[in-house]
Amino acid sequence: MLPIHEYPMHFINKFRRKAFSVNTFSDIMDVSGGTMKRSLRGWQLLLLGLGTMVGAGERHRRHQYCLLIPQTPNAPDNLSYFQACSCLLVMQPKQTLDESRDIPFCRPAVSMSYLIAGFASTLSALCYAEYACDFPMAGGAFNFITVTFGEFAGWMTAANLFIEWTVANAAVAKGFSGYFSALTNIDSNVFQPFYKVDYIDNSGDKFGLAVNWLSLVFVAVLTGSMLFGTAESTRVQNVSMVIYLLLISFIVFAGASQVNEANYSPFAPFGISGVFRGVTNIFFSYVGFDMVASMAEEAVNPAVDLPIGIIGSIFGATGIYVAMSTVITGMVDYANLDPYAPFAVAFSDIGWVWASKIVAIGALFGCSNSNFGGILGQSRIFVTMGRAGLLPKSMAKMSSRQVPYWSIIASGTIAGILALLLSLNSLWNFVSIGTLFAYGSVCLGCVWRRYVTEETPVVHKSIMAFQVIAVVACGMWAGFGNQLSPGVISMWAVPAGLFFPIVGCFYFFPQRYVPKMGFSCPLMPWVPCGGMMINGFLIGTLNSTSFLFWGIWMAICLVIYLFYGLHHTQGEGVIMDAFGNKIDLELDNEGTGADFAGKAVELDYVEEKLSTHEQPASAKPVAESTVAGSSHLLRRSIKSAE
Repeated sequence: MLPIHEYPMHFINKFRRKAFSVNTFSDIMDVSGGTMKRSLRGWQLLLLGLGTMVGAGERHRRHQYCLLIPQTPNAPDNLSYFQACSCLLVMQPKQTLDESRDIPFCRPAVSMSYLIAGFASTLSALCYAEYACDFPMAGGAFNFITVTFGEFAGWMTAANLFIEWTVANAAVAKGFSGYFSALTNIDSNVFQPFYKVDYIDNSGDKFGLAVNWLSLVFVAVLTGSMLFGTAESTRVQNVSMVIYLLLISFIVFAGASQVNEANYSPFAPFGISGVFRGVTNIFFSYVGFDMVASMAEEAVNPAVDLPIGIIGSIFGATGIYVAMSTVITGMVDYANLDPYAPFAVAFSDIGWVWASKIVAIGALFGCSNSNFGGILGQSRIFVTMGRAGLLPKSMAKMSSRQVPYWSIIASGTIAGILALLLSLNSLWNFVSIGTLFAYGSVCLGCVWRRYVTEETPVVHKSIMAFQVIAVVACGMWAGFGNQLSPGVISMWAVPAGLFFPIVGCFYFFPQRYVPKMGFSCPLMPWVPCGGMMINGFLIGTLNSTSFLFWGIWMAICLVIYLFYGLHHTQGEGVIMDAFGNKIDLELDNEGTGADFAGKAVELDYVEEKLSTHEQPASAKPVAESTVAGSSHLLRRSIKSAE
């Protein structure tokens, strides 16, 4: 045992040694074992990503996205989280409309806003695709950042992903109850017997207690289906998604027959500025493609299947969004659009009441697809964090069907409890920061690993760090400027003008790494830097309350890492086998200790302990890899301490 007065320095040394220590992909795979079955093809991943995106879109702070189903008596609380077939048109609730700032800038040109938002999302998606092909294992952005910047940065990224997926999953489940109530004409109070608002922020968003038992049942059924196997449950989701796409096709073609071209004039009454203001509001309808990256360990051919799933889902979602927004703005003059149920009301106005029911059925399929993808993606992040020791080791355990059952159960339980008890409207901007933080981190990591390695001179690293910080700062500058002076072109033009010379400076340095196999992000460094700037811009458009919530959450996660994660990750005397079982190395601090700072570690003893640990017969090849990988990590830790 260390003397008490030595603990502070011991703690600091451990943080310095471990928090920013970067392991290679082979290091992580050797320890994790990669035990999930590769059973998903590119088209299946595409449908998963598409279902997660277009199954539900987020409610953002100065507007409500148009919903596809009739409004129920308590619609603002049950229905405004997500719309049935994605965000179709940025509209402002009539009761909070401010003509000086918050008028619906897009009008019929919303289709152009969707095209631009799709292009912006593709920049981040290309970075995800490169990373996923290079590191085809579960965990998505958490793994990507961990192998680039170390476990501390990976932990903070995972913390943002956690709140993104957890709140999103709960909100989708909450919305399912409203959709089901609207379809069946059952009083929504049957499903939500208790409702109490505890807090309303200055934008009208509500946060409070809202007990809804149907939401919990919905999440429980989806979670239980995943335990039967990824391939089996994904087939069901794929069938559901095909039905959903057929329903969307009906809505588009039926609506197209009722289009009046006169409704498209004026097309963009507020010019290009109005179109770009629309982009800032609907960008979040593309959230979900990162779920595909989290499934990389289960892709049959990662180098081919993952780009198809990630980028293909972006293209598919863009096509759907553009088609539906074009049709609805052609069916009804924008001034007469219903802000809650544009398609349902439009069909009812022409006497097609039966079509409204089809729209509502589509909403239920959309909720199911979105929640399925959200819980699935969240569980894979838990798996990798469990392997690393940042979460309890049980999160990495696999069932006989090669399914991470504890991770799935944990993801579903958290989402179910939140959906059962809380009204979460006011948390959406908070979630948006987490999402943008993760996307921006992946873009940053993609460009950083191309230009910076262990051999890169410190001076060059410093210049690179300044460049990427400047890119993000330009984006946030434009975002804050858009907040202070909406529609003023100079607020965008100056940071945009600085962006090009800053990124151009990358050409003074050689690329030290280029992926040799699989997908490679094109137009380096413009694509990842463009992704960083756009994510920074969108962060800058959020309000101060969002930053307050986010800062508190980050502080909580920092404390958890310092007092739990830092002491339980690999190299602390506990190593896991390929099936997530803990192997006790029986190390101490007197010569065989896990404290590598100045202590000798008997690696022969460690290797013997690992090799004699009982493994299932089917796991023998993976167990051998675990032995070699764990010893290698121990040796790296000693070298780092020296």
